[in-house]
Amino acid sequence: MTTTLLGYAPVYRPQDMYVGTRLAALTAIDSGITTMLDFSHNSRTAAHSDAAVRALVDTGIRGVHAAMAPHFGDWDKQWPGDVARLRKEYGSDLLSFRIAVLATGEIAGPEREFGPALAAAARERGERYDDRTGADLGRADRAGVGDSRGGRGAGCRGTAGTEH
Repeated sequence: MTTTLLGYAPVYRPQDMYVGTRLAALTAIDSGITTMLDFSHNSRTAAHSDAAVRALVDTGIRGVHAAMAPHFGDWDKQWPGDVARLRKEYGSDLLSFRIAVLATGEIAGPEREFGPALAAAARERGERYDDRTGADLGRADRAGVGDSRGGRGAGCRGTAGTEH
């Protein structure tokens, strides 16, 4: 994990995000999985996020893009605000967006852990979170895949997740 977070992740390019996410989505589809969670904890720039989301769109998989700031290294500090832009540009019946966080700040610091400040920022963007557990309760106006109702999309045979 240390090699990936400290070594590879800081030099990941947007095209690396695209290839990794697209490969994971195509592998899921090939295995009969039609819904996936993209736990994207390397959102270094808007271009990195766009590349990961374009990969999901290009495969046609039903998915949730859960964006998070990188653990280590330089980044543009566009997260979590960039999630609203992604939702506006790419949101569809097949693709929804969430703010991803860590349960504690032990790995990457308090700005990436769930807490009152991040919960308030999420609520300002229309997300609903349980203030005690950080559980994503879905959009106030539109629930997504894997929302608090526990439903997967019609016809889904399974779910998969990918991290980058």
